[in-house]
Amino acid sequence: MSRHRHYRRRVGPIFSKFVSFSLIFISFCLIIWGL
Repeated sequence: MSRHRHYRRRVGPIFSKFVSFSLIFISFCLIIWGL
């Protein structure tokens, strides 16, 4: 149980960073398509 929790806590920030990066990438692509 403790190992699973540690794994989740460790992966949390990385996943949030990936989500934010993907959102920025999508918005950037939309801006390019808009131009």
